Amino acid sequence: MVLAAQRGDAAALEQVVLSVRDRVYRLSLRMTTRPPDAEDATQEILIRMITRLSTFRDDAAFSTWVHRIAVNHLLDRSRSCVERMEMSFDAFAADLWPR
Repeated sequence: MVLAAQRGDAAALEQVVLSVRDRVYRLSLRMTTRPPDAEDATQEILIRMITRLSTFRDDAAFSTWVHRIAVNHLLDRSRSCVERMEMSFDAFAADLWPR
């Protein structure tokens, strides 16, 4: 099915996406903990998978390849959330010892 999708078969691509969608969502939900965030992440991961499908080589299982894409995306997403938190020492102290 993956080979057919790589050759441009739209029906095969749809089947490939459907075959991994639920697993990607469950992983996303475990790592984001919020259903709306998991839905967004799942969509982003599936788009990434589709656009990089031509790079898949049959060296490993397709599910392993998709899992790696998903984990990398989710880790990047969580890092960027943490990096967006700009906290100064004063803000940190105020959070620890509210007045």
